[in-house]
Amino acid sequence: MYIMSISGWGSRGLFRGARTRRSLGGRWWRWSARAGRYEDTDWARIASLYDRLRTVLPSPVVELNRAIAHGMAFGPEAGLELLDSLAGLPVLQGYAPLPAARGDCLFRLGRLAEAKAAFRQAAELTRNSAERAFLLNRALACDPD
Repeated sequence: MYIMSISGWGSRGLFRGARTRRSLGGRWWRWSARAGRYEDTDWARIASLYDRLRTVLPSPVVELNRAIAHGMAFGPEAGLELLDSLAGLPVLQGYAPLPAARGDCLFRLGRLAEAKAAFRQAAELTRNSAERAFLLNRALACDPD
């Protein structure tokens, strides 16, 4: 099974026994969520795993998550560059996490007007009321005091 040969993942048991995309993704997610605190998150490792995961489980959502991880590991410029390369994919049109992620990168870059617009766009796209409230609060945080 080719999954086992990817950079020793199989030897660590990360994907041992994963036979479907769903079980593969679930095992990877459980591994990546190990940090007990935000400060302990190994974003470079997560970015590296997404770099590999995209070859095993190619999808626009994996690419989006990879862009987010790169933005956390290597700075918001890196994340924004990857996110912008995904913006034209029809399957991600209307998908709230894309403008939400762009908003976060723009916010961290100090580009507050653009971040506010991105957070508002994401809030308009989500169907989840708690997520909408969170995104609208992020947009409000972009206003100068």
